[in-house]
Parts: sequence; structure tokens; C-alpha cells
Amino acid sequence: MSKKNRLHKGTLATKAFKRLTNLAFPLLIYSFIGLSDGEFLQTFLITLTIFILLMMIGFVFDLIKYIRTAYYIENNRFILKSGLIIRKEKDIQISRIQSIDTAESLAHRLLKLSKVTIQTPGKNILLDAISLKQLEEITQQLYDLNTAIEVPTNIDISDNVSEETLAKPDTSSTPSEGDLLYQLSITDLIKLTLLNTSAIRSFIVFFFASSFVSNILIDFVFEQSDQILRVPILVLLFIALGIFAMIYLFSAVITIIKQYHFRVFSTDTQLTIKRGLLETNSQTIVLDNVQSLEEKQNWLMKLCGFTFFSLSIATHEQEDEADSNKENDTNGKIVLFPLVKTDQLTSLIESCFPEYHLASAKLVTPKRSIRRFIQFQLLFFIVIATVISKFFWIYAWIPGIILILLTLLFGYLSYKLNGYALSENEVTFQVAKTFSIKRTYLLKERILTMKVNQHPLLKRAALAKVSCFSAQGQLSQENQLKFIDDKDAFELFNWFKPKNGGHDDYESNKS
Repeated sequence: MSKKNRLHKGTLATKAFKRLTNLAFPLLIYSFIGLSDGEFLQTFLITLTIFILLMMIGFVFDLIKYIRTAYYIENNRFILKSGLIIRKEKDIQISRIQSIDTAESLAHRLLKLSKVTIQTPGKNILLDAISLKQLEEITQQLYDLNTAIEVPTNIDISDNVSEETLAKPDTSSTPSEGDLLYQLSITDLIKLTLLNTSAIRSFIVFFFASSFVSNILIDFVFEQSDQILRVPILVLLFIALGIFAMIYLFSAVITIIKQYHFRVFSTDTQLTIKRGLLETNSQTIVLDNVQSLEEKQNWLMKLCGFTFFSLSIATHEQEDEADSNKENDTNGKIVLFPLVKTDQLTSLIESCFPEYHLASAKLVTPKRSIRRFIQFQLLFFIVIATVISKFFWIYAWIPGIILILLTLLFGYLSYKLNGYALSENEVTFQVAKTFSIKRTYLLKERILTMKVNQHPLLKRAALAKVSCFSAQGQLSQENQLKFIDDKDAFELFNWFKPKNGGHDDYESNKS
């Protein structure tokens, strides 16, 4: 493949399809606004004109980029040249390639194309649309070059490599893929949707932010309380329940489309995740690149004995395209088990991460810390609700009271649930979130730094904050335990610091 190759012409269609899906929803919303104003025809024509212009401009840019994009192999390096005005050259060393991930949107599948990401520890190369035959050829040639002892430079591989010496790609569960470790059934997808609190949060935001509450419900209850009838209240309740059901149904459809046929395959060196209905994705995670493991349980999951599990990896470079196939790889976090029984989690982790023990955290937040979790938030909400009620909206105290109650609840949960666990080479951080409990598992060798913060007021109360940083994506993630006893903070710090010397100093910051 020393000769230069272009992407498949179908990339123009796949990009147009993605642009169509991105533009359709906001333009439809704009049209409906015109419909409510009684100017539907005028708004529709304006919307259609804007849509056509944006599609034409986008097509011109896509065409120029297609013409100026080429890829080839030379001197044991995979090279991609692309750019609209300034042409950029990007190359990766073939021996450093960790995986070749694929994704196929609905447009890709109709045109029998694939979107390919070639991953290395430092750089990734994205090929937006190539044919399945091109994918097979690239995979074969890269595999051969990566495994050969000596490969001549500047060679046209397509003319000299026989099919018998190359590993052919296969989308089925082959030994190269590994053993099936985990999969989601349709029943599991339904459970995942029912136990997911994102739909509940969306409904709460809609309910209190919409004019339905401010203009109808609140006015009806408080301004016409002397005329309240049972039937109108039931009607309002049915409307609210109908909106909630619609949001939940929409959430269920999105979940099923994204996570359909979710499977995890395992080998000694990597995990492969496959999923998707309209858009199919295949993603490979190199085990040596995993920085931390994370378990998250919302209250419904905990009640039903399920949990959500993800992992964090380190990446060194932003993807070239905003529509990269790894929608779960946002900021280096990847969903490994969207829904798994709590009592099955340990055995699954032991099979692919034997160095982790997933120790249960001991709860360490002292009672004297409770007020520190709530005092500033309470003061803020009281002041804001009072000011808005007095000068802008008389009923602002209603959401104010709700936020105050939630603050009190969250402060209590933080006191009851925050904690940690230590072993020789692993630490567990457990913190309470608004709707869930988060547990992060870190190996000592993967921790970048640990800090103990203690300003004078905390020092007088014998309290401290511990911050632990590990790599995630291009930056780092922070896990923090707030307002724990200082002896626990020093225990964590002394566990992390080098054994061979140094001193017992810790970083003391004012906050």
C-alpha cells in the first residue's frame, strides 16, 4: 500500500447523512415555534432554505476534504494526509498500533462501508468511510507488518503478501476476539431503562422549568385555591404522568438503539466491546492502558441488586473528527458493564483484572463534619430564594424549599456513605453523589499524585480533605474525600508516599 489510497466516495454520503440528522431536530423545533405563532408556511420556507444552504455548504467542504485526503503505508508507518486549506500529515508507527476499531452508522451499513479508528498509545488515525474490502486489506497488511521479524521498506504490500500469511478480520466471536465475558439481553436492556434515573432527572428539570408549572399548576393551586375541584387536579396529574411516560419511553428507545446486542469479549491482553442497532461499534481496550475502575449505583439499582461499571483509560490525543465512533470514550471513560448483578461483579472483574480486589470501603466521615457538607449551600439557596421571591417571582420559595431539602439529604448521605479502603497495592474511594454512590478502585502504581489539604479551621477541627489524581483521557480525574478525620487522611498519604525515604510532609492548602 505504498501507493496513495483515497477514502471511499461514500464518505460524502455518510457525512451528509450525519449533517442531516444533526440539523433536522433543531430545524423542526424552529418550524413548530412558527406553527404556534400562526406563521407556519413562512417559517417552513425559511427553515427549508436554511437547511438546503447548510447542506450545500457542508457538501462543498466535504468534497474538498475528500479530494485532499489520502492514506498509505511507507517505511513501516501508516500515513494519513488531509486538510481543507492547509494539508496536514499524520503518521503512526505500525509496531505501536494497539487496535483497529470500527463503527458503522445506518448510512455506512446501507452503503456497506465502515468507519475505522487505528489506535496507538500516542496517536489515533480516523478513516471516516472505507469499503469492507479496503478494511480487510488494511487489517491484513498491518497485521503482517506488525508481526513480521523483518519487513523491507518502501514495499508495495498488496503485490507481495499472500492471503495465507495474513490474519483475516472477522466480526464473529473468533479466538482473536477472545471469550465472551458479558452480554446484555433484551430483558437486561428493559431493566437498564427502568433503573436508569436519567429519565427521572429529565422529567424533574422539564417539570419545574416549563411554563406548565409556573403558568398553570402553581397559579391554579395558589390563586384559585377556593375553587379547586377534584377533576381539574386529576387532569393535571394525568398530564404530568403522560409527559413522564413519554420521556421514559424516549429514554428506553435511545438506550435500546445504542446498547443493543452489547457484548464484551476478553483475552489476556485486551477487551473488545461490540454494540449498536442502527450504528454498530467495535471498540478495543488494551488492559495495560486501564488507569482505574469505577462502580456507580443509583438508589433504584442498589435496591434491586444491580450496579453500573466503567473504566478509565489514558489517551494522548484528541480525535480528528467530532463524530468519533467512541461515544462512550468521552474524556477517557468507557462503559464496561452497563448493568450487572452486584454478586456477579467480582467474578467478572477477576477474570480480566486479577490485580484488583474491589475491597469494600469503610465509612470514615465523623459526625462533626455534617454541617460542613450543607452550610454554604443552604445559605446560598436561602438568599437566592428570598431575593427572587421578593423582587421577581413570588413563588420562588417553592423550588427553594425543594433545593434546601435536597441539600440536607445529600449532606446526610455524604456523612453516611463517604469512605475508603486500603490494601497493599490498591485503594477504594467511595463518595455519595446526588442520585447515586460512586466507588473508584485505583492501583497505587496508577496514581499520579495525592494531596492532603487542611486549612486552619479544618486543622482546629482535626479534619482534612484528600485528593487523589489519576490519568483519564488527555487530562486526569480527581477523587476526593472531604472532611474526614485527619488521621485517616494521613493514613492514605503515608500509604501512597515512597517507602524509601522522604519526609512526612503533606501539602497544606488554604481554601
